[in-house]
Formats: sequence, C-alpha cells, structure tokens
Amino acid sequence: MSETDAHLNITADFDNLAEVTAFVCQRARELTVPELLWSKLELVVEEIFLNIVNHSRLPPEAVVDISCSLQKVEDVPDDMFCVSLRDHGQPFNPLKTEAPALEQDVDSRPIGGLGIYLVTQMTDHCSYARQDDSNIFSACFRMKQAG
Repeated sequence: MSETDAHLNITADFDNLAEVTAFVCQRARELTVPELLWSKLELVVEEIFLNIVNHSRLPPEAVVDISCSLQKVEDVPDDMFCVSLRDHGQPFNPLKTEAPALEQDVDSRPIGGLGIYLVTQMTDHCSYARQDDSNIFSACFRMKQAG
C-alpha cells in the first residue's frame, strides 16, 4: 500500500452515491488532481458504483471497498490517479461486454452497455480483475494532460 492510498468501505446502496463521490473528490483534491478531470472522475465513479449496486446481485448490507491512489500504469511516464472499486458480487468483467451499436437508431438499439463504453472513453486506463471472490474494477486518469 502506498502513502497515497485511501479507502472507503460503504454499503452498496444507491443512497450512498453522494458519499462515494465526495470521498473520491476529496482524495482527488488532496492529491492535486487537476480540476479539469473532476467532472469526468465523478461521472466514471457514479457509473461504476451504480452498476455494482444495480447489477452485482449483492446481498443487503454488502460492502464495496473504494480506494484512491496515485499509481504508475503501463508505459505512462507520469502518475495516474486511480480509483478502484471492489465488490463481492457475481463475477462480471464489464470490459468484455460488446461495444454499443452507436450507429443504430436510439429506438432500435439494445438497452445497456453505453455506461461502460463512456467509462472506457473518459479514462486513460481501465482494468478488471477477479481476485479472492471479488470483482475489482480500476479506472485511472493521467495527472498531466497531453497538450
């Protein structure tokens, strides 16, 4: 564990979404994540947390562990701000879902898949792992933006 790690254990309940986003934004502020990333960060965390709440088939009072840290990822030279969410729901890798058919008319498009597509488009790196009967989804953002 790095000195930049912080954890929040919280019940997988829709009513806890505000506390989850407040925790992540506070850590982003403390770790000097550029404000330009905050709206993306909030949207990504909201999508992932609500997917866990709505689709993981967790028992009542099940807990989600949310961690925030600065990490080195792959070949990226700068630190990345990473948010990881761990749940004990059914195994599910959202990165293996089919991309939504964006070229289809909205009325004829199948429901689902757009949220994770947006998550992958808004982050610089996403990963999924199944470890110790847990789903772990991580979303990372470059601290220094290209340009």
